[in-house]
Amino acid sequence: MEVEQVLHMNEGIGKATYANNSHVQKLIISKAKALIEMSLKALYSAMVPECLTVADLGCSSGPNALVVISEILDITDATYERLNRRTPQQLTVFLNDPPGNDFNTIFRSLHDFHEKKGKERSGYDTCFVFGAPGSFYKRLLPGKLLHFIHSANSLHWISQVSKGLVDEDGVALNKGNICVGTTSPPEVRTAYHDQFATDFTSFLRARSIVLGDLMALTFLGRSKKTDSFQGFDLVSAALECMASESAEDVTELIEMEGLFSLYKLD
Repeated sequence: MEVEQVLHMNEGIGKATYANNSHVQKLIISKAKALIEMSLKALYSAMVPECLTVADLGCSSGPNALVVISEILDITDATYERLNRRTPQQLTVFLNDPPGNDFNTIFRSLHDFHEKKGKERSGYDTCFVFGAPGSFYKRLLPGKLLHFIHSANSLHWISQVSKGLVDEDGVALNKGNICVGTTSPPEVRTAYHDQFATDFTSFLRARSIVLGDLMALTFLGRSKKTDSFQGFDLVSAALECMASESAEDVTELIEMEGLFSLYKLD
């Protein structure tokens, strides 16, 4: 089964859901607002679309998915006012994430979103929002449809497990890590680099027929090839601790039952 069929953020609006635990992602989106503004200014200086058509790739669920739409509307109004042009009355947005994403939570919040923007935005007419499920490493929409593409907090997720993470005997080379960590050997760094290069090339080729040829992309990276993803080091340590505790439980139960001898537990 492909990763895109099973990978998604925790759905719903409860305490442990992505919607209520994505404050860092929202901060990153807000920091990229200047990049979005610069991109849209360049677009509007070259064309005046009657209906602006954009895609948010890797939108996930929760309020962050609509933050980007709201920012695009606000930037569009401000830019057109400075350029002394008539603001496009319609905006079409395609929200993309893997099929398992909680699109329903997003769509249920659209009514309140439209009402709010209708009160804030002078001349607000219609904002069309569509779901576009699937992997953004593949072609998602017809060519020459989009004016602008946005993606935040997504492109560091590779499409599949990197090849070369085990040796000839099947022993894991990146033990104790869930990605490139401080203890990862060079072979692992090369494996992840090669997979990212393959995926990112596929991403760019799938977007090569955008009308405006403009994209604003923000994603997690490393300042040097030798660096690790420090945030994920903490996650790795936590998961390893949980696995260690589980291993101890299994060992204790096997020894208590006395029916089997434990040869190896890894």
